[in-house]
Amino acid sequence: VEIVAADRPGLLYALARCISDAGCDIDVVLVDTKAHRALDVFYITSERRKLTDDRQAQLRDRLLKACET
Repeated sequence: VEIVAADRPGLLYALARCISDAGCDIDVVLVDTKAHRALDVFYITSERRKLTDDRQAQLRDRLLKACET
């Protein structure tokens, strides 16, 4: 999952918490910030497997909300 959002204190925590609360695992995360924009790339699995399309859609909605708060 690649996320580009306005950087703010606690954004990375909010995204990671959202992923964890959804019952998913973060295998790798790449983090970069430039000109007040955060670029966070997460490699996410659930039970060591790729997420289903439905699960991806649910997580996407949660992550969008986390970016807005």
